Amino acid sequence: MALHNSVVLDLSGLETAELAHAGAAIAQVQMCLARGKRVIAVVAPSPERSDRDLAASNRLGPTADPSDRAAILVRGTQDAAEAFVALLSETGLDAAAADPALWPGTRGHPLDAEPRSVSGIGFARAMEEYPILVVPGGVGRDELGAATSLGSHTAPLTAVFLADRLALRVERPAGSLERAETCVGTRKTARFIERSGVVVRTPDTDAAPALPVRVGILGDSPSAALTASWIEQLGPGFELDRTAAAAEADILIDFTRDAGETYEPISRALRTGHTVITTNAAMLAERGGGLSIAALIGGGTLRASGSVAGCPALAGVLDRLSVWPGVRRVQGTFSPAGDRVLELRSRGLSPEEAERRTADELGLTPDDISRARRGEDAMETLAAVAQLAFGSAAGVRAAPRGPEHVSDLDLERAAAQGRRFRIIATAERIGDRIALRVGPVPVRADDPLVTEESGSVRAIVETRTGELATVAGRLHQPGSVAAAVLRDLIETGRVPSPALHAGDPEPGVGRTLGITA
Repeated sequence: MALHNSVVLDLSGLETAELAHAGAAIAQVQMCLARGKRVIAVVAPSPERSDRDLAASNRLGPTADPSDRAAILVRGTQDAAEAFVALLSETGLDAAAADPALWPGTRGHPLDAEPRSVSGIGFARAMEEYPILVVPGGVGRDELGAATSLGSHTAPLTAVFLADRLALRVERPAGSLERAETCVGTRKTARFIERSGVVVRTPDTDAAPALPVRVGILGDSPSAALTASWIEQLGPGFELDRTAAAAEADILIDFTRDAGETYEPISRALRTGHTVITTNAAMLAERGGGLSIAALIGGGTLRASGSVAGCPALAGVLDRLSVWPGVRRVQGTFSPAGDRVLELRSRGLSPEEAERRTADELGLTPDDISRARRGEDAMETLAAVAQLAFGSAAGVRAAPRGPEHVSDLDLERAAAQGRRFRIIATAERIGDRIALRVGPVPVRADDPLVTEESGSVRAIVETRTGELATVAGRLHQPGSVAAAVLRDLIETGRVPSPALHAGDPEPGVGRTLGITA
């Protein structure tokens, strides 16, 4: 059962509400996932939100119904759980907030309730469906199902109680000690730990500090900035370098998108035995062979990030299916800009006005729009997809065609037939060759590749055994790209992780490229 392979993660001492500050919490979740665990994450509202809720509860006065006051206190923790689920979804992780029926059953005063029971069957079903279940800490429900509060600063009590009743391990990650120690210091939590004998796994503060891992970042995109912020939140185990000397770092992360801009520093890093994580699809497609040779010569490691195709969800599916049963064809809409231009033109806008509005909606530069106009953006992504699916992007590559190849008459004829034009990118194995093509195709409105959400992409992966997998996502979103790179960083095995203890498997190596020239 999935529940038996789960771990309770006490995140009550970490920021979980805002993307820019949630790097440490996301890293802890990903480290558990990398160990093959499912995660029950217990969260708490920020101290500021807790203070506001407490003040609002007190304003009701001493004669107010305690259940009404408890409902106010519970709302903040519920909001914290829902916010973390939304944040995890934004980073491409599948998570759900625990239904109130899964909250601990309690007895006693609604403002100082004692946890007594938990639905093991309910948790087992939830963990079968979701790899990550987010539980609001410090809340429960009485015999009638009304919300109750376990008291102030009792999110850690929820974590240890669930671990005890579900016979799971509970971990409190690095970075959460200062705030979490205050919580554990409450008498109720301390009493339960003493009575139950639950062991809370915490960082070994007495261990000799290891030398920090130096991480260099190339590129100045929003994804690069967010990743840098998250790495800084991981604590003193990392030394971040965004200077010209970044290429000399132990681990080099490349966020650039040009095929030649950073080839030399990356090649030099590989020749000197360093690890390189790249999101640069164009460089892998055009010069991946040279980088692979550099890695072989110097003993370095070249990793294609899970975000190299722009959509980590698709990269994950390809990573899994490429091993078995193997991929025969991938077809997708990898030009959100091109598709949006065609959609606006079908509504009567001129090509110029459609491009201007698309650039404003998606935050694109003139160069981005120019590449989309010719279909080059879709071909770049397709080459990265082919690399993940087939191990190579070399093959028969037709010249890409974009929105500029669709006339107003073409749009009118498609509309009369109930169809819409989309830029369709296809990579498929034909015999011993890989064929890549990109071009506008009129498709039905109910086609699986059609989406109404601006900036979204869809793909259909066909395996060698004829099975189909449909994937949806958004290209180059900072949250999902940063999360994918963070997962790549964890999978290098270089991340200091006090959450890993003796007897736990170490993270796997992941996608190490074997590119041939």
